[in-house]
Amino acid sequence: MLFSEPSAGSDLAALKTTARREGDHYVIKGHKTWTSLAEVAKVGVLVARTDPTAPKHQGLSQFIVDMDTPGITVTPIVDMSGLQEYNEVFLDDVRIPASQMLGNEGDGWFLATTQLQTERVALSKPGAVWGKGPSARELVRGLIETGAIADPLVRDEAA
Repeated sequence: MLFSEPSAGSDLAALKTTARREGDHYVIKGHKTWTSLAEVAKVGVLVARTDPTAPKHQGLSQFIVDMDTPGITVTPIVDMSGLQEYNEVFLDDVRIPASQMLGNEGDGWFLATTQLQTERVALSKPGAVWGKGPSARELVRGLIETGAIADPLVRDEAA
């Protein structure tokens, strides 16, 4: 999902990416960050401001975006361990057909909150990702009991 932006922090409604209508297309300009798997994604869901005069929770719209569209540049964010789980995505005059808008113009906030709520519920119900396997406390206890915690690499990974 192409939601987060460097200048908006955790406030999705403060996003600055714009989508300006030009005939049968929208022209997108902006910068997204912390986008998981953007380097391999074929399609993304993008939130952009279609009405800059509307209050911040209004005037947002969503689009389905082909990630190989000209003007899209994906740059990895490499963490201090050398891993890359997230990316920055730059959108420079990306032309998206108006037919790829999800819902209607201005529906972006409603759609985003609905999508995020569904994600939260899916990840928090019994049997979801968080509910499988031993707890972090149990894993660390096992490392201590087996003596594996003495290995600095194991300690770093556990931390």
